[in-house]
Amino acid sequence: MKNISVVKTKLTKRFAGLIFAGFVLTLFSACKPALGSSWYPRVNDDIGMTMYITEISVADNPVVPVLSETPIDEADRLNKFSKAKTYIVTVPSSVEDVSIDNIKVKAVNSLSNMEPVLVDVKINGEGAPLVSGQTVPITIKVADNEGKYASIEKIIKITQSEPYDLELKSLKICGIDAMQGDVSIPYKYSTIDPSNIEAKFKYGENETVIPVDVENSPVELKENETVNIKIMVKGQKGQYKDFEKVIAVTREAKAEDEDEALQLLEMYVLGIKAEIGKTALVPENTQSLNPEDVVLSFKKFGYIPAEISPKPAVFGSEDIIYLKLSVAAKEGKYQAWEMNITVKKSAGVLYNPIDKNRNKKYVVKINNIIENVDPFDYYNENYEFPASKFDEWVLHMPSMSGIIASYKFRTGSWSGSPEMVENIPSGIGSGFKAISNVKIYRYKTRKDRGSAHGTDAELAANLHDNRFYFYRFTADASMGIKADNSMFCVDRYSKFLFYYSDPAKIKSIAGNKLPTEWTDYAAASIGDHIRFKKPFYMTDPVGYVKEDGSVVMYQWIKDNINVSNYHAQENPAFTKPAEKKSNGAGFSPYRNPIEIKKTEVSTEINPKYTVAEPMIMGQPASVYAHVGDNVSFEVRVLPSPEGENLSYQWYKRLNADGSTDEKIDGAVGAIYVPDTSAEIDAYCYCIIKNENTANGKVTEVKSEDAKFRLVPGSGEIIIDAESPKILKQPESISIAIGSSEEISLSVLAESVDGGNLTYQWFKADNEVDAGSPISDAVTATYTFTPETSAEHSDFYYCEVTNTNTGVNGNKTAIKKSSIVKVSIEALYRLSFSVSGDEGGFLTALHNGKSIESGTYIKKGEKIRFIATPKPRHIVKDWECAGAAFEVPYADKTVAVLTVGTSNAVISVSFEAKMRLTIRPKISNESLQSWSTADGDHGSHKYIDGAHFAHDLAVTVNANGDTGNIQWKYDFPFEGSGSGGPLGGGYGEYVKKEDYIKVGEHKEDNNVVLAKNFSDFSEMDIVFKTYLIKSNRLDYWRSEWTTWGGGPVYPKQPLDNNSIIKLVYNETTGTWSLDAAALQLNQPERVTISYDENFTLADGEEKDFVITYTVNNNGYKHNESNKYKKMDDGGENEASTRSKGTVKVVYTISWK
Repeated sequence: MKNISVVKTKLTKRFAGLIFAGFVLTLFSACKPALGSSWYPRVNDDIGMTMYITEISVADNPVVPVLSETPIDEADRLNKFSKAKTYIVTVPSSVEDVSIDNIKVKAVNSLSNMEPVLVDVKINGEGAPLVSGQTVPITIKVADNEGKYASIEKIIKITQSEPYDLELKSLKICGIDAMQGDVSIPYKYSTIDPSNIEAKFKYGENETVIPVDVENSPVELKENETVNIKIMVKGQKGQYKDFEKVIAVTREAKAEDEDEALQLLEMYVLGIKAEIGKTALVPENTQSLNPEDVVLSFKKFGYIPAEISPKPAVFGSEDIIYLKLSVAAKEGKYQAWEMNITVKKSAGVLYNPIDKNRNKKYVVKINNIIENVDPFDYYNENYEFPASKFDEWVLHMPSMSGIIASYKFRTGSWSGSPEMVENIPSGIGSGFKAISNVKIYRYKTRKDRGSAHGTDAELAANLHDNRFYFYRFTADASMGIKADNSMFCVDRYSKFLFYYSDPAKIKSIAGNKLPTEWTDYAAASIGDHIRFKKPFYMTDPVGYVKEDGSVVMYQWIKDNINVSNYHAQENPAFTKPAEKKSNGAGFSPYRNPIEIKKTEVSTEINPKYTVAEPMIMGQPASVYAHVGDNVSFEVRVLPSPEGENLSYQWYKRLNADGSTDEKIDGAVGAIYVPDTSAEIDAYCYCIIKNENTANGKVTEVKSEDAKFRLVPGSGEIIIDAESPKILKQPESISIAIGSSEEISLSVLAESVDGGNLTYQWFKADNEVDAGSPISDAVTATYTFTPETSAEHSDFYYCEVTNTNTGVNGNKTAIKKSSIVKVSIEALYRLSFSVSGDEGGFLTALHNGKSIESGTYIKKGEKIRFIATPKPRHIVKDWECAGAAFEVPYADKTVAVLTVGTSNAVISVSFEAKMRLTIRPKISNESLQSWSTADGDHGSHKYIDGAHFAHDLAVTVNANGDTGNIQWKYDFPFEGSGSGGPLGGGYGEYVKKEDYIKVGEHKEDNNVVLAKNFSDFSEMDIVFKTYLIKSNRLDYWRSEWTTWGGGPVYPKQPLDNNSIIKLVYNETTGTWSLDAAALQLNQPERVTISYDENFTLADGEEKDFVITYTVNNNGYKHNESNKYKKMDDGGENEASTRSKGTVKVVYTISWK
């Protein structure tokens, strides 16, 4: 809140100070470390748990870690970011210095579940002034609020400059210098992705490795072909601009005596498919990995066992491990191969196989759970730092400027009863406001403190009081005055500071206010003291204590103290709890439960699931050997899920006699070691079955055939051409009746023995028949236009032939692709668009996947449309022709179409529209008024409330379009005659309906501004506020008393038609204050304050609060509690008998 009599301060503030009751303090920081140096002696750094820093920003500009190595994937990037010691950041010239308020840090408890950790950030010293072009290093310390994790120190090098152009200083691709723009790399590298590239950049004075992206990664390379590869760096806000560069990469040809280079095709870890070039994810409960947990499949060669390093790879307390995968060279076959990968535990990952109907075994639900924790449990004695620190510390006031002093907790000891320490220094302040002989007292219970000002008998016991220590000081002031003031109490658990008392009397001495007769908030109202009916810790905190003992006080309490307002505050303008930063004022941390967000992953069996289809990763290889040689066949299958069992059975089929397949007794494992005692020429294969023990369902798959040939003695081994390896099967297609579109069927295959591949496509009437070859369909892709005059289905497959003239046996081998169906169906075209192509976006989903306009869909299928309006727009209407259509929600952002028997055309239109709603109310926080009416006639007193007249006017302008409301109430004139002891006579009266009790508010539901706007240019809101407070005098007259009624205390204007204006920024979509239009008409003895930084964004609803703090109370004329009845020139004359705070609240909704 801003006190309007205070000069506006800089947006970027240094550390604020803390205030004591009666004297407000500025922060004094002792023993400051130098910029860029390490911190004070560490606290809690021996804690074993580690948190991860995932993001740091300075003045909203993200920092860049200084790295020596390129991260291999996103998980590695986060890990390297967290472990970096030094970061660099560039800020614009508008940021003149850097304080703790400019630095934002995000942390998580682990890189697997990524649950946020609330952290406190400290900076060494009071901040850093910045000079254009110069780099200033600062050291920050990051600690979690609960003290569970070891604290972390980071160095940030800050430069004030505009964003830089990136200067590429070095570039290596596959370890080879590529700065010249072209590079040749060895044959063994078959693809390029970001992990193959190391790029070091300079911007400003900073030089570091920055990860690059590769367009269309991974990029496949072919021998002796040059490929242009674009590397890119996305600009960082305020740091550096976008960068891109094209490099010509040539893969060298394979030498004659060089073996094949392995090219990884698929990778599975614990049965879970991992994307090549990205982080491999495993279940959160994974403890370690062994070589058999990683299954690799290579182009041409299929499954090859790999080694891992380290072996075993143990996670321990970490969420991430780094593996080196390697395959040893096999002479005459392939070269050695290796790859580095990151494996990360993830709460949302599990091995979830599918059955033949594509049903997954588990239904996985990831729920973000918000757990409400009692704040008295959440803020425990070790929150942020141990509560015992306050037993080791004493409290000092190192300095004072005006009536603003500083606080500091330091190591020391208390003595005496009550416990006391001499302040260091003994005297602080200067001039008339100087104080000396300062002594500070500590009370470990509220009752002990209450006994010091005589209110302990009124203090009800509270089981939470034991977490607070209470402070007071005494001092000698000028003119022989003895100061005896309450200070604050410290919550040893949350480390927030609270006021717990206010003065019953404020003396005026030579124009200065001196608070006296301090009274606990819970005590009955008397004099200037106003009773607070809730526990004192439900007031808004006034500040907080840092781990190093320094104290920060919020600006609002400084403003209050400067106008002698010490009353308990619950500011309705505060919409969130107080935070530990100088501008973090808010409501009590004990008001609401603490929300802790957790991620919970649950799984349940899919009722549609039957049994997992075994997935063969490694097919058995052909065996050519001599009789008596030791040989084996192996099939590698992904592991079966829990509750399911794999079984194996090997078979052989003899070529010579054409006999049927023969089951091999005892060959029931993944590895089959055959009898080699006799000559044989056959094929071997394996049937793998999987049984689900929960439902008894069984499924099976057959491996590919592997040649098994044994020749006698030392005779020549006859080797046949190998069957081709099909890497990608063709896919079935559905097209609409009458369509003339061309379709393509494709197969992707490789020769595993260096032969040449040829293709022949076949067409059949069903899935069983061999069909007939298609003329001229002799390439890997068959493109044609099917006949579509009526509904029907045709079946297609491709025979891939591998011809190897280098073998001495059969020189050809054939493999058939899977059979696919081309269906001519009753499909209907779905066309959709945004009307006029403006105002928003339209997305169509079919079975959860996005589709394009013009897609053909079957009858009866449902399409879900999502309309996304641009800012300040709404969905106006939908139009649909040719299908059943419904719009289920009032905001019209979702529509559902059911495909019928004709083509459908759908369009959505948007319109610019925002609704502005403003509701005024008057909220009496603590303002009391004087009563002589009714039973109070003989015993005049303050009552818990006041009567108000008002004229609250709101006007909205929008490029000529206006709207306004006026909420007006005047005290009525009633009665007749001259009055006297038997009547009030003619005059102005107050009523029950204009009385607002302390803690309550007044509003009128009939006075609401509610208006839609479609033109947002030149928009503003003008608030004109007139507010009058009245006492309740005899016969409920506003300004009249009769015999015994005492003096007439007049009405008091609190606001004399002040004008405050909000203006709308179309570009940013926010409302903010127009300082130039401010017209504040502040009466005497009233302080008007408001939130000078108030903003309201599109889609928000907020309260704009104007606060009136009043202290216009009469003073005791003598000790018999009588008050002065006439103006004798003494203190606080012309009193209207008012004290406390009232607020005018305008609730603004802009949606």
